[in-house]
Amino acid sequence: MRERLQLALAALDTASNWQLARFIFGAPPEVGPLHRLLPWWSLVCVAVLVLVVATPLPIWALLLTVSVNLLLIVWLSAPLFRDIELLKGCSQLLRVADGLARVRSGASDLPQLDRLRAEAPLRRKVRGSLGWIAVLYSPWVQSIAIWLNLLCLLELAAYGRTATRFVRVRTELAATFESVGAADAAIAVASFLEQRPQHCEPVISKGSLLDLVDGTHPLTKRPVPNSIRLDRRSALITGSNMAGKTTFIKLVGINLILGRTLGFCFASKATLPHTSVMAVIRGEHSVESGKSHYFAEMSAIQTFIERADRGTCRLFLIDELFNGTNTVERLAAGRAVLERLGRNAQVLVTTHDVELQDDVTGPYELYYFQEDPDVDGWFDYRLRAGRTDRRNAIQLLARNGVPADLVADALEYAGTYALKQPGALREPRNRRAHDGESGVIGSE
Repeated sequence: MRERLQLALAALDTASNWQLARFIFGAPPEVGPLHRLLPWWSLVCVAVLVLVVATPLPIWALLLTVSVNLLLIVWLSAPLFRDIELLKGCSQLLRVADGLARVRSGASDLPQLDRLRAEAPLRRKVRGSLGWIAVLYSPWVQSIAIWLNLLCLLELAAYGRTATRFVRVRTELAATFESVGAADAAIAVASFLEQRPQHCEPVISKGSLLDLVDGTHPLTKRPVPNSIRLDRRSALITGSNMAGKTTFIKLVGINLILGRTLGFCFASKATLPHTSVMAVIRGEHSVESGKSHYFAEMSAIQTFIERADRGTCRLFLIDELFNGTNTVERLAAGRAVLERLGRNAQVLVTTHDVELQDDVTGPYELYYFQEDPDVDGWFDYRLRAGRTDRRNAIQLLARNGVPADLVADALEYAGTYALKQPGALREPRNRRAHDGESGVIGSE
C-alpha cells in the first residue's frame, strides 16, 4: 500500500511545487486589467485563424495576431511564468489527491485517505475553477503548446481566466493540500520507523515524570541506548569531553518533541511530562546582529526564567551553560540560574564544571559520562548516575598526537591551577530557607 501511495505522490515531485504552500496560503496572485482581457484576445486570435483558413481573409491578418502574441509572450510570460507553473501544480495536486483517494487496502484505511475521499466534492468545485489550466496538462496540448501559444496565446489566456477564479477557491484547495501533505508525512514517518524498529508509543504524564528507557538518538549510525528517570527532579550531567553529554541531551529533546507531536519515541518505553520543552544547545554568535555567543545564551536563559516563573514551560534543556565566559563568573551565574529554574521546572543541563555538583542546591540528580579505555574508541557513551571529578581534555590532546612536551607542560599547569582554584561559592544572603529543603518541584 505504501508503494502505491508513493507512486501516486511522485507526480508532485517537480522543481516548482516546493512553492505551492506559499502560493495557496500566501498573498494571492495579482490579476490586472490586461490579464482579464487576455481570454478575449485569445478568442479573437482563434477567430482570425478560422477566417484565414475558411475565407479569403489575407494571411497578413494572422501574421499580425501572431506578432502581437509574440510581443505579449515576451512582455508577460517572464513575470507570470512562476504563477502559471504553480497553477498547473495546483491542478496536478487535485489529480494526485484523486489518485490517493482511490487507493484501498484490505486492512483499515489511513484516516488521511478517508479525509481525501470525503473532500471529493470540494475538489470538483476547485477543478471547475482551474479548468483552463487543467487543459494545459493534456498530452496533446503539451505536444503542440508552442504553436498554440503563438497562434492563440493559450497559456496566458488560461492564466487570465483562471487566476481570478483561483482566489475564490483557495480555501477548498488548502484543505486538499493539507490532506495530501498529511498522507505524505504519514508515509515518510512509516518509512523511517521501518528502518528504526526500536520505538514505542509514549505515555503522557499529567505530572512531571520524565522516564526514558533505552532511549536512542535517531540520527546516530550506531546508537547507544541510555535511560533516565526524573520524577519532579532535574539532572546535572557532567563528565569527559567527547563522551556523549551533548548527544544525550539532544536525544532527550528529540524524543520529547517526537513523542508530543508524532506519538512515538525512540526508546523501549517512555513516559513524558505534559509540557512544552525549550532548549539552548550550541548557541552561536551572530556577526550580522552583533550578538556574541554569551549574549545569545543570556537572552535564551532570560526567556527560560520568565517562562518557568509563569508556568508556561516546565522543561528546559541546557548544554554547557555560560561556557563562553570566565570560570568564576560562569560558576556563579550558572549556579544561580540552575537554582532559580529548578524551583519551578525540570532542567537537564550538561557542564564541564564539576564544582557545580557540590554547589548547586535544589532538586538535581547527578549524572556523568566518562571514557572507558577497555572499549574501541575510548568512549562507551553510557550515562552513569552519581558524581565524578575526572577530566580528560589533556589526555585527549596526547591521544591525538599533540607533542609530548606540550602535554607535559599542560599537566604541570593544570596542577598549578588546581591549587589556586577557589572553594565552593558562598550561599547568597537572600537565600530562601525552603530552597534547599524540599528538593522537588511542585506538581502540576
